Amino acid sequence: HPTNPDTVYASTPISVYRSTNGGQNWSQVIDLSAYPTDTSRIELAVTLDNPDKLYAVLGDRDRFRGLFFSEDRGENWLVHTNNNPPNILGSDTAGFFNGTQAPYDLTIEISPIDENEVIVGGINIWKSPNGGLSWERLTYWRQDFAAEEYVHADIHELIFDGTKLYAGTDGGICRSND
Repeated sequence: HPTNPDTVYASTPISVYRSTNGGQNWSQVIDLSAYPTDTSRIELAVTLDNPDKLYAVLGDRDRFRGLFFSEDRGENWLVHTNNNPPNILGSDTAGFFNGTQAPYDLTIEISPIDENEVIVGGINIWKSPNGGLSWERLTYWRQDFAAEEYVHADIHELIFDGTKLYAGTDGGICRSND
């Protein structure tokens, strides 16, 4: 939690947990074992713009499995993706093909000034301006396409510093000023 260091979140492949006493005790706040996917990884993000809002991005070896969010520190959850989202964790430019590396490379970051601006990294970096209802690809892992913004594949970390976004990848660190 960005303004309360005693509130900490953690995830497993099928659950999200919260501690309100700095990690001494944990309670499960979401169990996705009944969710109809083979989710293999969940990554979490919070934002200063709305410190009580928590996002969870889900992925498996085949597809992006959804974006969940909670506006009350994990007490209640909503799915915030459309019925047929692009596979934002795949390697193609349009998000049509199955296949991801979510067990290896998956990260999420939320703008510090807009709680609905969600950035997700896997093989490429994608952005949603509306909390996951729609997505646009920001980067492409293939360097040989002159019209594409190249960032090395395998995005492991996304971090905002003010309005600058840093991406930690297998190929190094990249920065976007916008």
